[in-house]
Amino acid sequence: MNIKYTIFKAIYSGLFAGGILLATSSVFAQVKIGTNPTTIDANNNLEVESSMAGNKVSVHKTTGKVTIADGSQGDGKVLTSDANGVATWANAPVPDSPVQLSAYFGSFYNPTTATVVKLNFTSVRFDKSTSLNLATDEVVIPKTGYYQVSGAITSYWQPTEQGIYVQAYVNNLPQNIVIQGNSPAYVGTSASGGALLKLNMGDVLDFRFSGSMVTSGPGGELTMSYISQ
Repeated sequence: MNIKYTIFKAIYSGLFAGGILLATSSVFAQVKIGTNPTTIDANNNLEVESSMAGNKVSVHKTTGKVTIADGSQGDGKVLTSDANGVATWANAPVPDSPVQLSAYFGSFYNPTTATVVKLNFTSVRFDKSTSLNLATDEVVIPKTGYYQVSGAITSYWQPTEQGIYVQAYVNNLPQNIVIQGNSPAYVGTSASGGALLKLNMGDVLDFRFSGSMVTSGPGGELTMSYISQ
């Protein structure tokens, strides 16, 4: 066989194969499936388009981010599915607390600083889980987790310096102080505060007042919300 012919054939074969590879790379740099298969966004490597205009799945060729547009998409939405695995965009779920409680407690009387008085709840503004028993002034915890408790209290003026403390009790054991405050003599006291409590399902929670007050006051309000497990 002629040596020159052999060399020429080898070079030609190499160039031909290289041309095929280059052509293949150019053709398959972008892939479009579905409606309008010859039209693809210049920014995308891949598009799968439905017969409904604008509804498609695409992959951006620079960032690699996937876009799923089916008409239900929107700012802040999350991708979810039905029982058959059919995906769609939906509004993000709003956290739903099993406990949302707000209740008012009435006037109190504490003759000495050594006396601890259980708060007497007089009315409920709202109680989602019906956890508060107005007859016993106790809350039975429906779910284990962390709870945020906050409140405010107001007293009549006093002839002496006074302090206000409202403390949470769980199963008759003292826990966090929820409300605390003080004022000089002959001045009424308004105090507020809050506490985070770790409670177990079935725990019995109540709130008790202590301090240097020796006369009654108009009372206050306590709120309680479930935060997380």
